[in-house]
Amino acid sequence: MFYPPDWTVDDSRASDGRVYFYGPGVDRPYDNGLWVLIATTGIRDPNANVDVLRDQYFKEQIKDGHPEAAIDIDRQNKFSGITFASLGATFNEAKELCYAYIGLGLNNQVPWRFRLNSIYGDYDDNLEAYFNDMISSLNIYANP
Repeated sequence: MFYPPDWTVDDSRASDGRVYFYGPGVDRPYDNGLWVLIATTGIRDPNANVDVLRDQYFKEQIKDGHPEAAIDIDRQNKFSGITFASLGATFNEAKELCYAYIGLGLNNQVPWRFRLNSIYGDYDDNLEAYFNDMISSLNIYANP
């Protein structure tokens, strides 16, 4: 996946199926930070459903920690030949309004997910400057 030269890649959790890409000045996935996550369980699940997985991820990773979180959009996106059930959500962290755009897709019934994270007021600019190119260049060529 393409990432800007001033971003850093954190593959320290690759054995858990997660790789983070951090914007300038970010060194971990803070809720109010600029970052991208690409992740997979690596485990084929013949019963997996992308809508259920997306909703579960939203609940566990956003809503449980931020009861005020609200979904403002849901749709399907296609990246790397995989259809992702996606949603955008707003939530508060340290008195800042934040935004996460998440998606869950299946590659031969193996779940993959992404998360684009930003301060809400910067999201559109970050989408244009970084996220569009990054997620559009995602190449899931095989499951682990």
